[in-house]
Amino acid sequence: MKIIPKPRIFNNKEHHLIKPSTFTIGFSPMFQSQAEQLSKLFGNTKKLEIIDSLETDMRQYSILLLIAEEKNLQYCSPDGNIKFNTALHNEGYILDIQKDQIILLAKSNAGMFYGISTLQQIFQQYSSSDKIPGTIIKDWPYFSIRGVSDDISRGQVSTLENFKTILDRLAQFKINVYMPYLEDMFQFKAFPQIGSNRGALSAKECRELQDYAKALNIQIIPVFQTLGHFENILIQPEFIEHAEYPGASSLNAVSPKTYKFLETLLDEFLPVFDSAYINIGADESWDIGHGASREKTEKHGNAKVHADHYLKVFELVKKHNKQIMMYGDIILDYPEILQYIPDNVIIVDWHYDLQSPYSSTEIFKKSGKPFIVSPGTQSWSRIFPDLTHARTNIAGIIKDGHENNTIGVINSAWGDFGGGNMRELNTYPFAYGAELSWNPDSNDIADFEDRFFYQFLHCEDPGIASVYHLLSSCSDYYDLNHFFGHPFYPGQRDKQHFLKRANELPLLAKQAQKEIKQLRKEIGLDTSHLDILNLCARMYEWVGILYNLRIDLQKLKLHIPDREQKLALSDQMNLLIEKLTEIKTDYKTIWLTYNKKDNLHRILTLMERVEKEIKIKQQEIMQGNVQLNGNLESRFISFPSKDESIPGVVLQKRILLDELPKTAWIQIIAETHAAVWINGNLVGTAVASRTLSAIVEAERVKYWRVEDYLQKGENIITVQVKQYKKETKAAGNIWFECEEPNLIIQSNESWKAALTQQTDINEIQVIDESAWQPAEAVFNPWIISRPYFKHGLSSRIEFYRQPPV
Repeated sequence: MKIIPKPRIFNNKEHHLIKPSTFTIGFSPMFQSQAEQLSKLFGNTKKLEIIDSLETDMRQYSILLLIAEEKNLQYCSPDGNIKFNTALHNEGYILDIQKDQIILLAKSNAGMFYGISTLQQIFQQYSSSDKIPGTIIKDWPYFSIRGVSDDISRGQVSTLENFKTILDRLAQFKINVYMPYLEDMFQFKAFPQIGSNRGALSAKECRELQDYAKALNIQIIPVFQTLGHFENILIQPEFIEHAEYPGASSLNAVSPKTYKFLETLLDEFLPVFDSAYINIGADESWDIGHGASREKTEKHGNAKVHADHYLKVFELVKKHNKQIMMYGDIILDYPEILQYIPDNVIIVDWHYDLQSPYSSTEIFKKSGKPFIVSPGTQSWSRIFPDLTHARTNIAGIIKDGHENNTIGVINSAWGDFGGGNMRELNTYPFAYGAELSWNPDSNDIADFEDRFFYQFLHCEDPGIASVYHLLSSCSDYYDLNHFFGHPFYPGQRDKQHFLKRANELPLLAKQAQKEIKQLRKEIGLDTSHLDILNLCARMYEWVGILYNLRIDLQKLKLHIPDREQKLALSDQMNLLIEKLTEIKTDYKTIWLTYNKKDNLHRILTLMERVEKEIKIKQQEIMQGNVQLNGNLESRFISFPSKDESIPGVVLQKRILLDELPKTAWIQIIAETHAAVWINGNLVGTAVASRTLSAIVEAERVKYWRVEDYLQKGENIITVQVKQYKKETKAAGNIWFECEEPNLIIQSNESWKAALTQQTDINEIQVIDESAWQPAEAVFNPWIISRPYFKHGLSSRIEFYRQPPV
């Protein structure tokens, strides 16, 4: 039978049960709500009756929902073949499909709920038949915590209806914990600007979702950050004072104001959630020790600073009677933290890479702290999830966690850089995680997929698995971050790898589209999900067209193309634009089918940017320029020194203008804080560090129209940069451009540089002439596209580290 997750003990019988035309349901008093649930599912219940007497004739009922106590066990199995052992007690059930009756036994509401879920899946499978095979199922979960973490902080925020659909689906997979990852996605009355225009959940929405989840035996445990990943809040000017340093993602871990701020947030947030647990996040707090807490860190160590902060947060949470969960990555970096935190803190041990073994599970076992393993769906920053990676990660860490006494599994899905990956595609890895959370010994992938695709999409056609495999294969060649990147960035990867991708992607994408078209003929298949799969295939096909265009451009780079070649290339670019427009339209439709409209504009803006960059290149080609020239050519510059730790630098360039330009722009990129002046007038500031948030990433490049700041003759551009990270040079990247007259000034070694200790970056500093030195170009690890100011495009720091081909 096609059941997700696969039951632990499953024995078929020789007989069949003939479906009754109407159902009579008898139930033990404690299972009234489950009986009513079952009655709604079947819709043709003749009788729904409590069984509260030993003399009741149980044979009059077609379905029995009974407490697994001695008298009921004796009735169900006079020969003693049915036994309810200790493993079954909390969430287990026994389902016995006899010749003329269905019996469900459980000792808890959760167990009965899961038994009904299994029965529902069986009836679904045999919906077109009047008979159901006789069987007896003894089933129980291995782990008591079986959950998923769902990132709604970086892009897609479900509509209330879609949240409920997700919860329905998770309940079907017998998942009992849903962790929405929130960051700034809660509407605080005390700070209404947090999450404003982002689709943040109201207290009313949270309560409605919890009420809905309770009926599905799911508890909602929110993830609310209390140290790192505060960037969406700290990027707002009114909250910068709470940051470890301007532009940091982490809170100031030594300021009393931080804890007053957190207390206000938690006092409003925690009472909204009924769960006894709260996940306080606290992962990836790499900023600690680089700003406000540097002195304390240098004196006492990073572990102590983190531990002191955790203990203060624990006290803030304690008054709300919540048990703490927290991520374990920083603890693994500084294991001394374990000696400071209480023994009842549950550590969420997340790893998304492939390891063998996951040694952290043994570390946490030895610590005596309860812990949960947390693999990932491998869907973030991808057009389609990498299912092979996901399955390997999920199976590996659950196996090692199982061997080292983990108390549960939380399967994480993320939405990095705007959440452009469709969250509906998390269903497969969520189901696989649920399968192994229920039974870690289940390892037949083909059998799992057969059951999954039937229960998820009601599809028995092997073509659906083929489409999933094809699209997963495409994820090996290309990801979503590259899709949003500059289409003509020159790149550095080897030609062999590029040619393979250019050849394989169109073939895989077209085959997937062909099979999707065939699947649309399946009766009863969810075509809305096919729309998502088809969109993914078309995005991969688009990339294939782009790559082959890039090959053509590479062939011509040493020659001036003739008119015929220019027109042929222009036609290819028109095709790219046409298909991208269609993709953008369909992407918007799909997003709005499942999600609030908030944050959609960030993804559409990225696609529109790519479209503009294609049109710009199209114009260049018609002028004979076929070079891949999307990279930013200006350099990051700093003060020349062997010292790798330079916290502050002033950069300067003098420009002579014979006449005032019609338009002029200046752009600054710096890590982490910079201010720009022209002729002694402050133009603007930039405050941001690299994060996973599209909101913050958009702030890392700032540009302004500046013709009004300019004068005939000499003009002085001054840029002051502060860098808070240790062992790093303060450096800035500047691009100045004007039209009529046309002039581009880029930051390079022709600029002057001087050291500065000034703390207030918004005040221009007078530098003694003897302090100036020729600037030094420094290494930049980021991939940055060039600006096209007259087209409304600044540079963009791409979401990937390694460039495309």
